[in-house]
This record gives sequence, structure tokens and C-alpha cells, in this order.
Amino acid sequence: MNNYSTPLEHGFLFNPTIANPASGGDWTYLTPNNRRYELVGCRFVFTTDANVANRNINLAISVGVDIKIAIPMAVVQPASTSFKYQYLQGVYNNTLLPSNNEVMALPPRLFIPANYLISTTTVNIQVADQFSDIELIFNSWIERSV
Repeated sequence: MNNYSTPLEHGFLFNPTIANPASGGDWTYLTPNNRRYELVGCRFVFTTDANVANRNINLAISVGVDIKIAIPMAVVQPASTSFKYQYLQGVYNNTLLPSNNEVMALPPRLFIPANYLISTTTVNIQVADQFSDIELIFNSWIERSV
């Protein structure tokens, strides 16, 4: 027997509270100790200011400064717009939704250890751009001590 609950055991849904970052900044979430996570979904709203620049958003999973996975969104967001982004398991990329609602598929069974950082990395983010309504949904397992 290892130190972890197995993925076949039932985990529990975990939906942490994530504060909106300061304007012009990406959001981050550090997975807590003593747990293992499966990222089931992620959603957020990104509102751009009037500065003319195209923004590209990536969902990144890293440990320290080492990015393990980067999942780019397949759209470019222009100035003065508000888009809702969703990363979900079990969907096709570019699922047809009303405009300004973007969907990207997560890899299936995306397990994330404790102390990993989940964040956005935004190319061409501007000083007044703002992330809001950030939500992560995990399946979570408690790590067993030996």
C-alpha cells in the first residue's frame, strides 16, 4: 500500500475560494498540503481595458518556476471586451456557445499533487485588465500518512 488514496476510491468535490487579483495581474492558486487533486473544471471572466492589444490566455500548472502543463485558449481577446472562459473535462474545444463564452478541453484525469500552482499566464495583459468570478472545481483525495 502506498501513501496515497488511489484514484479509484471516491474523492470529494472541492471548490476553493479564489480572490480576484489586482488589475493587470494573473490569478494563482496553490494546492494545499496533504491532498491530491483532479482538476475537473475551471472558469473565470476576463475583462480587458481600452488599450489596443490582443490578449492570449493560458491555464498553467507548475511547480516552482517549472511549468508542467500550459493549456492555451484557442481565441484572442481584443480591447474593451469581457469574455467568460471555461476549461472542462469531457468537452470538445471550441464548443459552440454564445459569443464571448470560450471553452477549452482539459486533459482527462488531470491529477495535480499538493503544492502545485494553478494560474493564468496572459500574453499582452494591460494595467487595467481584470480577472473575476474565478472558480476551480477539483475531485480531492486525502494523502494517507505511513
